[in-house]
Parts: sequence; structure tokens; C-alpha cells
Amino acid sequence: TIAFGMGIDKPDIRRVVHYGPPKTLEEYYQQIGRAGRDGLASWCVLFFKDSEFTKFGSDFYVGLLSEEQRKIQESSRERFRMYCNASSDRCRRVMICDLFGEKPPFERCGTCDLCKLASSGAGATRDFTKEVRLICQAVSLGSGMLKSSVLPIIKGTFKGSGTSKYIEPSIAVGMPGLASEFKKSGVRGEILEELIPTLLEKAFLSKHSGKTVSSFRNFDLYSVTEKGSQLIDDLNAPPVILAPPQGLLEQERLQAEKVARLKKELKSAGVNLDQVPQAELDAGDGPILQAATRWVRLIANFRTKGQEEKANALETLLANIFRWRDRVAVEMKMAPHNVLPDHMAHSVAYSLPKSLEALVQIGVRVRTKELHELLANDVERLGLSTVAPESQGSAGVGEGEELVVQWPSGIWNPPHKWVGAIYKPGAKGKLPPWEVSYTRFRQGEHPEAIAMKQDSGKAIQVNTVIGHLSEALMQGRSLDMSRFAELAPSLTKAQWDRLDIIAAQLSPPPSDVCLDKDFKQKDFLRPILGDKVDQDFATKTESDRQDEAVWYERIRLFRLCRCVGFAPTFGPSAKRQRLA
Repeated sequence: TIAFGMGIDKPDIRRVVHYGPPKTLEEYYQQIGRAGRDGLASWCVLFFKDSEFTKFGSDFYVGLLSEEQRKIQESSRERFRMYCNASSDRCRRVMICDLFGEKPPFERCGTCDLCKLASSGAGATRDFTKEVRLICQAVSLGSGMLKSSVLPIIKGTFKGSGTSKYIEPSIAVGMPGLASEFKKSGVRGEILEELIPTLLEKAFLSKHSGKTVSSFRNFDLYSVTEKGSQLIDDLNAPPVILAPPQGLLEQERLQAEKVARLKKELKSAGVNLDQVPQAELDAGDGPILQAATRWVRLIANFRTKGQEEKANALETLLANIFRWRDRVAVEMKMAPHNVLPDHMAHSVAYSLPKSLEALVQIGVRVRTKELHELLANDVERLGLSTVAPESQGSAGVGEGEELVVQWPSGIWNPPHKWVGAIYKPGAKGKLPPWEVSYTRFRQGEHPEAIAMKQDSGKAIQVNTVIGHLSEALMQGRSLDMSRFAELAPSLTKAQWDRLDIIAAQLSPPPSDVCLDKDFKQKDFLRPILGDKVDQDFATKTESDRQDEAVWYERIRLFRLCRCVGFAPTFGPSAKRQRLA
């Protein structure tokens, strides 16, 4: 509270955490003053989104203020926004002193996060010319641009604004060329929005507020300044040197940690990292690193699940491939790597290609037929014909028959709820929509009836009801799985095994990517359907869209099972059993 006499009279508060910003920098300064009154080090942590400052300009917050009071509050709010978005070339304590007209006897306090970042060297200035020019070009296409529209326009994926999805003619004309330039630039899209607050401060962009018809909600509109226009027009303009935004540095820190974990994982599995290009090691990605990672995680996945025979058989196959390579290298007086690079050997052992054509297409050039014969013989001899992740079939079943997931009959209680499940009540204390559907389902209503008959009078999709029932399982609620399975997609053993292997590729055992809150279905779909899943939706064929929709349903069901601890068993489909 900022009310006089209502504060916290406690001298040894060590941490003050704000979940969202106060309205002004004065309020923030007063509130963080609760920390460290005993003179010992304390921490102030603020979680914020840039858009949260905009809402404080709406009539809901300033409607009763005079024009002069509005201007004062707006000025403080914008200074607070700059304070929060500041880069490592600033000092937070100096910025607070400036607010109150004080001149500190130092340029840097040495204790705030920005000063520590600068002293570590991580916040050293960089050349952001390409990024800034792309942002300015995107903003210049419209007559007042929403921040959320900038990145989609740069990427060429902007679908329009408002319910009408209107696209200004200037944006429609300029977006394809800008998207092409973005792809050629090598710029990482995720950092562009992080730069916008800095570009306001450096006067490449300007901002003014707009209001909805009701004036209840504010939004920011961005325009290009004369300085920004000069950068667009003059390709030989001086470079734009800026301190990196904190969001970018945080992304880089997380990426560095991810790369370090990957290196440790591969090294402990016996992978020789000296044979991986330094550029791939720095990026944590690339064809050679991907091949090694896929192989290591495939083997680890089989061993984690107690399938030692498969893991040993695959390792024997890889060893035989390397022995073949060494023998051919001696006979042809070539370096082994020129006969078959390590990463290609890993890819061959991982995918187990059956055709000679496939070996040629992936780049095998030396004695391809010999390698093809070796693969065919070893795959049969080692019992690997059903292991290949890229070509799994329905091994062990009769002709025309596939094993499918067998759901429990009757009411099933999940062993546990999803670790990320949080119960959130509905509006005004009502039940959340998923719990309404769940309750009606428990009372015997069919999902299709639930979908068609809603309290709002507006029908919903059956898939939405299935999603509600899935959320109930995620929350640890019991469910009649026999009835649930009637509308849930069928999942064969081959499909389950393939998704299981992809999960192992995305996160090494014993971690499970399915449990992540930021789980991305497309990461599962890409290994199955290829890079075409990243194409613009409008360019996809109807067949591609249907394939994606079917696989997305399977992926969601697979993840649901993993999140709630459902261990599947497999048997003939119900349809097959009825025919029998």
C-alpha cells in the first residue's frame, strides 16, 4: 500500500516482488523502499510486459483526473516504462535519482542488475543495423502500427487486424519483399520485438495512444520518425550500435545453458565433439549435431524403457558400418571420413533405409551397393526390421491388422494429474468451461449433445468438448474411458512408438518434453511430415492440411497419456474384434 501509516514496519525485508508494474515510477520507488531498511543487501524483482503500461492510460485509470494530472501521470508512466526496458548502458539507481531531480556522485551504482550486467561484459554494445532497419521498414508500411503486428509483417505471416482481418494496401504490397529480405538477413525474429522500446528511446520510432470506441482500453500505435526513415533510405547510413535488450540476453543465456547440456550429454555418450563444426557447437544445432543427438537419444530411449536388445542391436549395426567404412578406406587409400562421415553413418543406422536410392540421395557416394547389402543383411540378422523410426509398421500382427491403444473399460482414475495443472475458476466464480462439460459427461450426456446444447445458446465444436474432457484428466479427474475413446482418435502402436521416439529426441531421458508448459505440437509434427509444416497455411494443399489435423489429434492424445501417467497396452482394434 502507498497509504500513509499503512506500510510494513519491518526493517529486515530481503525481497520485494512485483507481479506486474505499478502505475508510476514514484509508486514503484515508494514500494521497493520497504526492502533493506536495516542497511543489508536486498532484492527487488519486477515481472512485467510492456503492454501492461499502456492499460494505465485508459479512462478506467485516469478518467477522473484533470488534463494536467493526466500529463503528469503519463510522463511518469513512460519514464517507468523506460526504466523497466533499460539496457546495460544505463544504471537503475541513476534513473531513479534523475526522476527526483537529484544528481548522484556516480555514473554507475555497481549493484543494480544493469551495472552488474555491464561489468560482466555480457551487455557490451552490438551492431543492430539490420534488425533496426527491418523494424523501421515494417512500421513504415502502415499508418500507425500495433507492436503485435510488426513481427508478423516482417515474417510475411500477417493476417490482418480486427474482426474483419483488414490489411492496409501498403502492407499487402510491401510485406512480401520485406519477408524475403528478412529471410536473407539471417536475423532472429524473436529479438525484434525486444528492440522496440529501445528504438523509442533512441528516436527511430515514435508512439501515440489510441482508444477503443468505449475508451475503456488503450493501445499503442507506432510510427517511423525522420531518423528511422533516413535509416531505411540510406543503405550506407552509420551503423546502429545499441546495448542488447535484457530479453535478448535472457534468451541467449537460456540458449547457452541448453547448448552446454547438449554438449555434456553427447560427450558422456562417447560422441567426439572435435568432429562437429564450431558453428554448430555454438548454435547448438546443425546437420552433424542433429545426427549425433538423434542417435544418442534413440539408444537412451530404448535403454530407459528396458529394451536393451534393441539398443545393443543398433549399436552393433553402427559398429559394423564403421568397420565397413574403415576397411573400404584402407582398400581405396582414402580417409575414413571421406568414405562415410560419422554423422552420415549415424543417420543411416538411425533411419535404416531400405532402398539404394535413399542412400544415394543422402550423400553416400562410395561403394553404395556394398553398404546397402550390409544394411539389408544386418537388419535381418539383428532383428531390426521393425525398429526404424522413419518407417515403423505394424510388426507382429496379421495381414491387414494393426495393434491400437487399449483404453481401460469403465471409470479410470489417473495415477496423477499433470505437474503443470492449475485449477482456475470461471468468470464470477462459476465453474470453468471444461468442468461444465466434464460434469455433464459424468452425468451421462454424449459429447455431441454437450457441444450442441450450451447455456450461452451458441453451439461449440465436439473437439472442444473432447479438449474439455482431456483437461479434466490433466486435472486428475476420473473419467469413463470407454465412452471417451468413442470420439478420441485411434492411436496405433506404430504411431505411439514413433511419437515416443520423437519425444526422446526432443528431450533426453529421464526428462519428458510432454510435461513442459510450453509444449509445442509442431516440434512433434515436423519430424513426421517434414519442413512443409512451417509453410504459410494459405500455400498448403487440402491434403496437407488434413494430414496435419489428423496428426495433431494424435499428438494431443499422446501428450495427454504421458502427462497423466497412462501406460498403454496394445491389441486389435474394436472394429477388428467385432469382425472376428
